[in-house]
Amino acid sequence: MRTKRPNKTTRLNLETSVKDRKLLERLRVKTGAYSLTEVISRALAAYDFVQHSKALGRTIVSRDFDGKERELIIL
Repeated sequence: MRTKRPNKTTRLNLETSVKDRKLLERLRVKTGAYSLTEVISRALAAYDFVQHSKALGRTIVSRDFDGKERELIIL
């Protein structure tokens, strides 16, 4: 028996490559996500953040432990 979710949901039928499916599964394991749906939800939230930052004219930077920085190029 399925438990009710607090938010309304909608079903999405997604066709993807085997490579992308394997990537989703690796990310699920790496992040401890409960499901592939959770991985996709987290990815969408990150993508939304990146696009919102781009719209505001911001740059996103990745900094290594030694202080070296690289800018994320937003397409």
